[in-house]
Amino acid sequence: MAGTDLGPSLWVDGVLSPEQMHLATLDSLKTLGPYGREFEIPLFQGQFELLRWAMVGSDQTHAQLWLQGPNRQVFQAIWFYACEPGSRLTLRTNQLLNLVYELNENWYQGVRSLQLIVRHCLACN
Repeated sequence: MAGTDLGPSLWVDGVLSPEQMHLATLDSLKTLGPYGREFEIPLFQGQFELLRWAMVGSDQTHAQLWLQGPNRQVFQAIWFYACEPGSRLTLRTNQLLNLVYELNENWYQGVRSLQLIVRHCLACN
């Protein structure tokens, strides 16, 4: 096993164009389900600017993110278990983030919107 990198791997399905970052894409992906073992939910990679963020949840381990994509489109995202209980994230406003995420929907007051679920985050700057 010499020269083999042993560690976790994260496979992504690609990068979505700004034109694909809509509920219609999510709806199309849903028709391919059900997802599960050996047929994982699609994950995508992208670079976003962090506009603002807040820790949420009873133990403050989840991060609510507001992100701006390359075409200036703004997205809301949730990052479950972004940190351990009692610790803090070291994110900064206007920071560039390289994210692995899945598309999801959020319903609020009867309005459906696109939401990103963050699976991995790496600061670019």
